[in-house]
Amino acid sequence: MLEYRAWARRLRSAGIEISGERLEDAGISVTSGGETEEVPAPVSAGERLAGYFIVAAPRRESAVAIAKGCPHARHGGTVVVRPIAES
Repeated sequence: MLEYRAWARRLRSAGIEISGERLEDAGISVTSGGETEEVPAPVSAGERLAGYFIVAAPRRESAVAIAKGCPHARHGGTVVVRPIAES
């Protein structure tokens, strides 16, 4: 976690807005019909969303460059860059 905090601090120092949170493993699934179900922690080491960062970047290429510096990517993890949908 210290490495992630240091990375975020460097980005903020460079004037890049960034926020994010680590997510708990377990959660609640909500269906389109409104039913809910407890979702336990994943049992395999497959892909899962463990956390997120929101980064203000002027272009997709800029966001990709920022993602390449994320500790998760540098340690063999996968970082997915997605724009926030306009409403």
